[in-house]
Amino acid sequence: MIALGQLRRRWLSLVALGLLVGLVGAVVGGAAALTRRTGTAPARLERATAVPDLQITVPGGPGLAARAASVVPGLRSVWITAGSAARVENRPGVVYLGMLAGHPVGSEVGVYTPVVVKGRDYDPTAAEAVLDERTARSLGVGVDDVLTLRTLTREDFFSFDTGFGMPHGPRITVRVTGLVRMAGATAQQTPLLVSPAVAQDLAAVGITVMIKLVPAPDAVARADAALARAAAAAGDEQDPQAAEFPILEVNHPATDSDARVGATTRVLLTGLVAFAVVVGVTGLATAAVAFARHHYARVTEQRIEAVLGVTPAGRAAARVLAAVPAAALAGLVAAMGPLLAGRLEPIGPVADLEPHPGYAPNLAIAGITAVAAVGLVLAFAGWSAARAGRGRAAAGAARAAGPVRAGWPRPGPAWVGPAWLWVGARFALTGHRPSSGRRPSVITAMISVAALVAAATVAHGVDRLMRDPNRYGWTADLDLLDARPDIVARLKVDPWIAAVSLVARSTVLAGDNCGATGTADDSPSRRIQAAPAARPGPGCVEVTAYAVHSSTGEQRWTILSGRLGRGPGEVVVGTHAARDLGVEVGDVLDLAPRPGGDHGARVTVVGVGLGPPVGGERLGDNLLLEPGVLEQTQRTAPWWDGLVTAADGVPVSSLVGDLGDEYEVAPRQPPTEVANLGGIGRLPEVLEIVLGGLAAIALVHSVTTSWRRRAGEAGVLRTLGSTPAQTAAASVTAACVTALGAVGVGIPLGLGVGRLVWWEIASATGVGGDVAVPGLLLLALPPVALVIGALAALIPAPRNAWLRPSVHSRSG
Repeated sequence: MIALGQLRRRWLSLVALGLLVGLVGAVVGGAAALTRRTGTAPARLERATAVPDLQITVPGGPGLAARAASVVPGLRSVWITAGSAARVENRPGVVYLGMLAGHPVGSEVGVYTPVVVKGRDYDPTAAEAVLDERTARSLGVGVDDVLTLRTLTREDFFSFDTGFGMPHGPRITVRVTGLVRMAGATAQQTPLLVSPAVAQDLAAVGITVMIKLVPAPDAVARADAALARAAAAAGDEQDPQAAEFPILEVNHPATDSDARVGATTRVLLTGLVAFAVVVGVTGLATAAVAFARHHYARVTEQRIEAVLGVTPAGRAAARVLAAVPAAALAGLVAAMGPLLAGRLEPIGPVADLEPHPGYAPNLAIAGITAVAAVGLVLAFAGWSAARAGRGRAAAGAARAAGPVRAGWPRPGPAWVGPAWLWVGARFALTGHRPSSGRRPSVITAMISVAALVAAATVAHGVDRLMRDPNRYGWTADLDLLDARPDIVARLKVDPWIAAVSLVARSTVLAGDNCGATGTADDSPSRRIQAAPAARPGPGCVEVTAYAVHSSTGEQRWTILSGRLGRGPGEVVVGTHAARDLGVEVGDVLDLAPRPGGDHGARVTVVGVGLGPPVGGERLGDNLLLEPGVLEQTQRTAPWWDGLVTAADGVPVSSLVGDLGDEYEVAPRQPPTEVANLGGIGRLPEVLEIVLGGLAAIALVHSVTTSWRRRAGEAGVLRTLGSTPAQTAAASVTAACVTALGAVGVGIPLGLGVGRLVWWEIASATGVGGDVAVPGLLLLALPPVALVIGALAALIPAPRNAWLRPSVHSRSG
């Protein structure tokens, strides 16, 4: 009967409470579903596209590739295909694409199966192809577009470093029938997958072997050892044209996951989790206050029930039972959040890694969210009813409102200033019973302000990083690929160019135990070759190395600590390489000798910094050496790049267009890690808006609730002679002190959290970790908080300013 009475008289209030909890659950559940989809997208794409455990690149013929595949133990799937390259003729500038011959008709190879996300797969009998989605975006290619390609011969391909003019292979046209997604670096190296009909007319520049292994703890290690022996046995079969390349180059796409994707995913997940936590905490605090007010408003009913002999547990149970319909409504509304979030793709750059675009509801999270919302409504109902029905509350509403505490705890000095100023400050700084309405709101406001400042700190760091290329090591405007000394000599006298550098790029083995020499079959490494090679020890890793051969103008690495090198015995180490190698400024680094060489090098780390990762390596995963040291330790013949800076007043786009007519040039682009951070888009700004709104709502609720509950004390002030204006001024003062308290705690807390989050982002990205403080926001927060607090105080102030104690007593 009690439950039915509560439901009949207060159903509207219960519906509102159920909607409140349901909406909070919907937002948190939707964020959880989006977080789940975003966080799992890279792994799901790897599974959907059957990323190979081993990828073997063979510059020689298919016979050697077939023998290499045959010696690998534990084969589950294998695919041997030809690789080609071509120049794109119907796109601006000089653009080269890598190609792979697609799967034969009706084949189920079980490895390297790109997912078509737009259009359709190619017809094996037609001149068609599918293209990696990201490459298509950069080239401006869509479904059903036609690419005109001038293919390279083997001689052209192996003459990239010396130049070959126009490609000498046949000219072909292919229709792009679909855009695909594929995990791993292969999709970026060879983004075009052509039909067998097209592949049969192409000149292969190499053979690629894709292998899936039967899962086993040592499967990859045993395969590497077998391939190392095969490479040593086939050393005399190396094509003289490809002498600078390993006879068998082995990579592990399935295990060598892209750390840049991982770093971006962590950043996105941190933002989503922070958003969900702040919304959840704020929503739960608001719901707790709302349920407490709901039951305190009818505390006299519990007093009557207590007189009639109903136990406290019975009174609370009746109100829990009355809340069951509200709980059901909350569960239904909360479940809609994850279901609607299924329409959202993973956020930021991770959206390109979603293997199944489109609607994907997470039913498990929807169910969990619904159950949690139902449980929270029932728990809040039981808690607030039991709290209101305690002996002190049941003794009367007046006692529940708490004793009037308008005086100071002990005699003090004669305070200077108007009395309303000190009364208002006293009201803000002392507790009031019941405190369940005020404390959660104040804490929520503090948390929201802290989260707002932290989000703004991260957003300012990302914006500063995107605006200033020096922060990610780029001091040039463009990269001229396959540069030569004669080309650089011409560019040095070009009036459109302010600075140009000729840079050699290769890889070296660096770290502890890199000084010994041996043969490839002594110990397999990530790159297996038949020529004598340094034997990687436990601390010996392969890293990209650069050397500047000639330069004019100012083009330097960005140094984060230490200085640039000044001689052959010194090296500057990238941020990620320094972490992987465990070195810092002043340490000594061993470099292994080049294949076939007798002596390596020992260099001193004089700086840690950032240079342009033109070789496609991770940002900061490189070294800057002197030319002689690189020549002594390089693993393969170097690639050559020309880094060019436009003269003042010369548009970079004009310079790119001018040089692009003759050379293959790449305008400066943020490294993948930085571009991924920029690809987050408006998420930080959206978080700032949401968190700012939550902080304002919590502050308004705290102020209005606190002063409304002090109606009796306002009446006392009026009795003691306070004018309505003075009483209102006291309420505004109390609100302003509360607002300043929330801001005073939230700002330093937010700066601390923001510094930690930005340090984690910077560490994962490889850039400097110094914080970009959001100065304008910090200056604006205190006055904005004061204005919001003052305006909120004016809501109950007119009523309380005129109240007498008798009015408050009658209202109880």
